[in-house]
Amino acid sequence: MKLNVKDIRIEVLEKAYLEEAVDLFIENYKEFLIKHSIAPLKYREIENVTRLINYIIEKGYGVVAIIDKSVVGFLACGEFSEYKCSNKGTFIPEWGHAAIKENRQEIYQMMYERISLKWQEEGCVSNCITCLGHDKEVIDGLFMNGYGMLVIDAVRKPTSIENCLVNAEIRQAEYEDIKHIEYLIKEFKEYMFKAPICLNINGGETSGSIEEWINDDEITLWVAEYDGEIVGIMKTVINGDNACTIVRDNGTVSVEIAHITDKVRGLGIGKLLLNKANEWTIDNGYERMSVDFESMNMSARRFWLKHFEPVCYSLIRYFDDRVVKQMIN
Repeated sequence: MKLNVKDIRIEVLEKAYLEEAVDLFIENYKEFLIKHSIAPLKYREIENVTRLINYIIEKGYGVVAIIDKSVVGFLACGEFSEYKCSNKGTFIPEWGHAAIKENRQEIYQMMYERISLKWQEEGCVSNCITCLGHDKEVIDGLFMNGYGMLVIDAVRKPTSIENCLVNAEIRQAEYEDIKHIEYLIKEFKEYMFKAPICLNINGGETSGSIEEWINDDEITLWVAEYDGEIVGIMKTVINGDNACTIVRDNGTVSVEIAHITDKVRGLGIGKLLLNKANEWTIDNGYERMSVDFESMNMSARRFWLKHFEPVCYSLIRYFDDRVVKQMIN
């Protein structure tokens, strides 16, 4: 059907609309599963989705699109004092929005117009939104509204990778490796800080935290040795919380850190590390592996997209902070 804009009204998202918002997301997730069947099934269950959306209603804020008495869309965010910059910002998770299929882009446009006015009034400079990978219509609409790609979440079935021919040893980390791992993580953060990535990764892993990783049954820390030197690391976590919500599951092993030192990059050591992590995932009976990476990290993008299937895209927009400051002053 073709919706008449005059028939749609935008209201504040309240608990009275929770059930209909849950139904909208579940319908969209079922649509998503047709293309991405490897994703966890639990996010089509009412109880799980209700808990998520109820949380964002209580802790954040949002809007709903209504025709007559029916909710046809919702959009909700959390607000943070600093988000991807030194200013206030908001984040809309992939389960924080949905709309009916008919005229979906138009419904999103109307909801975005209303909620973005609140962001400006609240002094929020940045907004990030994560979208399910199948929802091209919504993603295209966001690009038209000034958003750009930030992060890609992807999954793979844990099958072995062929042609890992480089002469390197992959093994689990030991206490004697901690100083080498510390150095590689420092190098990784410096790499992410430089252009074209320009990402500030807060905090610093210490010898103590790396030792905790080695002792944690939920974490597997792999090192790559080449010519007697540790030149690469890969940290995987069972049901890790670094990735988007819809890949989080007890059957998921998430790649949380991966880095190869510059001088051996391109030899195939990353592929060898990933293959070892895949074999471990298979041997221990997990259903999938996941990874998330910044899209502007070109070498990572080339590598991960060879081996993983994108399931979520996170996009970001920055308001001109001079305009935001005028509104709040």
